[in-house]
Amino acid sequence: MNGLTEQRATRPSVRRNSAKKSRNAADFDTGSNRDMEARASAQAPGPTPEALGRTVEREVIPRLIFAHRPQPAANDGADRVDVAEVVEFTQLIATRELAEAQARIESKRAQGTSLETLYLQLLIPVARRLSELWEADLCNYEDIAMGMLHLQQVLHGLSPAFSTEFQCRSRGRKALLLSAPAEQCMLGVFMVTDFYRCVASEFFHRAGWEVWRAPPRARAQLLGILSSQWFDVIDVSASCEARLPSLLADIEEMRKASRNSHVGVVVGGPVFNDHPEFASAVGADASATDPRDTLAQAELLVAQPARARRTRRG
Repeated sequence: MNGLTEQRATRPSVRRNSAKKSRNAADFDTGSNRDMEARASAQAPGPTPEALGRTVEREVIPRLIFAHRPQPAANDGADRVDVAEVVEFTQLIATRELAEAQARIESKRAQGTSLETLYLQLLIPVARRLSELWEADLCNYEDIAMGMLHLQQVLHGLSPAFSTEFQCRSRGRKALLLSAPAEQCMLGVFMVTDFYRCVASEFFHRAGWEVWRAPPRARAQLLGILSSQWFDVIDVSASCEARLPSLLADIEEMRKASRNSHVGVVVGGPVFNDHPEFASAVGADASATDPRDTLAQAELLVAQPARARRTRRG
């Protein structure tokens, strides 16, 4: 019963002696194994420089990037913008009340709201709301055009303070920020994605990147820029799911034309916010939810070896 024989049950001393011998044997074997492992470790060659380099690229650099990149201020209640404020600010921007809109910005800053929060939680949501009003036929072209112009003016006024929040030297990295080529003819959508790129460029500049964001007037001009200039990362903003097949072809063409054969590609915009899995479907290396995330993804792609990016994309 319980796997014990009658002999074992009636001879406990034998069982104890056997157990003792087993422990001694186990101790001997463990000690022998430790000695053998120690000798093998002493004789084994150290890691090669190539292996160390791969470890640094894959593990150390990404950790350093995320440890030292600028961090947002703690969200203590003051560093926050709610939906009602976005709606109200949109009304001010669209009705040409620029002075009042700027006064609201200064009031939020005086209350302790960070510039980063104003960029991500106010200005970009206002741009998206203007686009939604335009698409729903609730505002005319003049309203959205004037609203986006006012947003650009607000951004321009905040830019000097934002860029000097963190003193970061040039790091010799260069990014190309553009709207999806197939969407450049959609005026309302293009104005919003163009504003998104303006905000993203602020984050890249502050982190020491050089940014090229002038929209090319034609596909041939875009490919010419890519073949003549070195870019570490291309960031593409898109809004329309129906045009994603065109974006796949565009990204393939941009990779072929790029002077940097291992250029990283990040995609962002409303369509990828709702469906981040679409990023791999269009041949991108990563997707981002906002300009801060775009910068983080770009830093990670530059730190990763090209083979890791291909594995991640595939």
